[in-house]
Amino acid sequence: MTNHDRWFIQIRKGLAELAVMILMKDSAVYGYQLTKALKSNPMFELSDGSIYPLLKRLEANQLVDTYWDNPDTGLRRKYYQLSKKGAQVLSERLNLFQESMDLLWKLQKEVTNDEDQKH
Repeated sequence: MTNHDRWFIQIRKGLAELAVMILMKDSAVYGYQLTKALKSNPMFELSDGSIYPLLKRLEANQLVDTYWDNPDTGLRRKYYQLSKKGAQVLSERLNLFQESMDLLWKLQKEVTNDEDQKH
């Protein structure tokens, strides 16, 4: 499988969204912090600007609370933190992801056992 496989790209997008939600669960973060944290894992391969459409989608769906800092000097930063609704959605998605993975591994094991019994 290559990194250009459409299925892989969709999985990576979903995992990146889960990772972003996890990173902002307990404290407010700004976009560059998220990008930097995600770049440490090649699974996500985010460019510097690609985090913002994801953040806008989370905000539009009321999954994050936002605020702007007010520095005396320097650039203003928009901070994001998971909202109560976002925390619930994250929990549901993580549970669904775990259930899906458990099912896939169970199916894989059953198929492997069936193949072993045939030989």
